[in-house]
Amino acid sequence: MSRAWIVFAVALAGCGAVKDEENRQKDIGQQTADISSDTRVLGEASAAVSDVIRVQDDCDAARPLIPKANAELEKASGRVRTFTGKAILDGLKNQLRTIAQNCP
Repeated sequence: MSRAWIVFAVALAGCGAVKDEENRQKDIGQQTADISSDTRVLGEASAAVSDVIRVQDDCDAARPLIPKANAELEKASGRVRTFTGKAILDGLKNQLRTIAQNCP
């Protein structure tokens, strides 16, 4: 009788492991989708901020680009899915904020 319980317990544990693996695979797939999405979203925002950074020494050239870059960053804020993406977005915002403060 005790051997049957051991077999039953091992079978249940095995089923649980299969279920955990299925969930993990779904998580990996979702994580991959999130990373791909963030790469696309951050690429657009980063390009707008890079345009400002390239001309940051010329405030007359940088000033008109700052509102567009801010708009891209705000648009990206609502679409970024990962913690890393949010950290990168915060870094871009800080860079743009510094340039905007230096070019009043």
